[in-house]
Parts: sequence; C-alpha cells; structure tokens
Amino acid sequence: MAAHIASPSAQSAQWIRTRLLIEQADALGCSRHTSLQGTRITPTMLEQPGHIITVPDQIRIMINTVRALPNEPLGILWGKSLDVFSRDRMGLWLSANPTLGKLLDAALQLQDLLSSPVRGKGVKDKHYYRFELHYPPTTDPSASLVRLHNESLLAGLLITFQQLVEQPLRPASVQCCHPQPTYRAAYDDFFNCPISFDQRVTALVFHTADLDLPIRSHNPSIQTLYNQQIDHELRQHQEQSSLSAQVKMHLTRLPEQSHTATAIAKVIGMSERTLRRRLEHEGITFRDLQHQVLSEHARELLQRPGMTVQAAAEQLGYADASNFRRALKRVTGSSPSDLRRP
Repeated sequence: MAAHIASPSAQSAQWIRTRLLIEQADALGCSRHTSLQGTRITPTMLEQPGHIITVPDQIRIMINTVRALPNEPLGILWGKSLDVFSRDRMGLWLSANPTLGKLLDAALQLQDLLSSPVRGKGVKDKHYYRFELHYPPTTDPSASLVRLHNESLLAGLLITFQQLVEQPLRPASVQCCHPQPTYRAAYDDFFNCPISFDQRVTALVFHTADLDLPIRSHNPSIQTLYNQQIDHELRQHQEQSSLSAQVKMHLTRLPEQSHTATAIAKVIGMSERTLRRRLEHEGITFRDLQHQVLSEHARELLQRPGMTVQAAAEQLGYADASNFRRALKRVTGSSPSDLRRP
C-alpha cells in the first residue's frame, strides 16, 4: 500500500538503514532469521538495493532485534553506522547547507517527506539550541522500541553533523524520554556529555555558537539546485495529499491507542472540529478511515506466512488477541481466519 512506502527521497535510504540494523544485530548474536521473522523480506532481498522496505516491515525488524538483544546498546551501535551517505538524497540536500544551523532548519523543513511518526522541533535561546524529537501523545516512553529509536536517531544525527562540519562536535547535553538502560556507560562513552533519562522529550542540545560551524561540503550553486528540487517535491507532496490521505497516513504510523480524532487532529495541526468538517467535505468520516486502515493492515499482516493472530495484534497496538478479534468483528464483520483467505 502506498501509505507504507516512504517518499522517493527516502526509499533507498530506508533499505540501507534497515540492512545496517540487521548487520549490527547479527554481529551481536541476533540471527537474520530472527530479525526478519514476521516480515515479507528474505535474506536474498537484502542483497537487492532496489527493494523497497515498507514501514511495517522495518518496525517489525526493529521489534525483533531489540527483543532479542535487550541488554545491548544496539541503537547506539546502529546509529554510529549511519552517516550522511546512508540518508541518500536527503543527506546530499542537507550537506549543501552553509552552516550547522541552516542544516537543522532544512532538516525540520524536510521532515514532511519522511515516513517517521516522530516530529522534530528546534528550540533556541541565548545559550542553547535544542533539537527535540516528539513522539505521538500516547507513545509509551518505556517501550524498548522507543529506546532503540531514540538511540539510533541521537547517535546517527551526531555522527552526521560531525561528518559535515569535519570536527568533533560535543553536545551540551543529551536528554532521553526513555528510562536509563543497563548499559548507561555506552551513552557516556559515545556522547561524552551530561545525559538525563525519563525526560519529557528526547533532545540533542548544542551550544548556540555551534550553529555557526561551517559545513565543508557547502556549495552555493548546488544548494540552489537542491532547494529547487526540495520545493518542487514538497509542493507535490502537499498537492497530492488530501486531508483524508493525511489522516490515513497518520493512522497507519501511530499506535492504535492514538487513533482518536483528537490525537490525529493535534498531529496534523488543527482542531478536531475542523478535521471532521473538512473530511465531511471530502465525502468521508473519521470513523470510515479508522475502519479502512484496520481492515487493510489486518488483512496484510494475517496473510503473511507464519504470522500469528497474537503477533498481528501486537504489531497493530492491541493488548491481546482477544481485543484484536473483537475489533475486527466490530469493524469488518470478519474473523482473523476470514482475513487470512486471499
């Protein structure tokens, strides 16, 4: 389904990042068979750079690896393997900016083209710049998947920034919304700055003066060309994305517990009343979209070889298989066994 596929700018980068995670997990003792369990990806596909990794498959791989390696700093090690080149065209666009501050501004502008439910936000005062990472409102910060995601984002971003300014870049501090893991020392060794856990948001905090650090690969002519491409792709994205398509996209990416009109309206940036009114103008209701997403995702998951009802329920955010079965019956009138049929 189109909603599961990243934009053209992110597709091949997603394949690269997923493969790097699997290789890192393999080196720590999590076999590829374990990493790929419950996905449509085979080891052969990992050798095909043109293969598109869907968001659900990537999430399943992340869940598999972090569960298999609960006491290893997998996210930090994964993030350390990510650099500007693993970000494909997005990385090249970012590298064309003149300073770290301009790069951060560009990264925030580009996030609508990415497939992540995590939203970036820049907060600047006289002394510090906070590059914050905001999860959907009902995300459980203690979940191991959140920890893995935080670690890889923080480590990967810092490695990318250091690569582009061609010098060591030490954050003023690092803040994590997840609890402190057993391998706290790995954070200290890598970030080499004050680190706090159980915070309201996850953030890389830099000294304001760091924003003026020059990016060595900056070229004004190339930046102009890239900016034209970015503007074109952003316009296309906005024009092709009706409100109902945006709602379905967020219903696809956010945990099932966030599938309320209030939560989705907040993520999109409008009131619930406006959301419902505009959907009505498009000839559809919020409830219709909820039902479509559940039906499509449940059918896709249940038709995968080896996928159990319990595993499908977990991936869709349900507490157990019983709740999942009841929701399917209420929404689709079908049972899991019905949806398994082609």
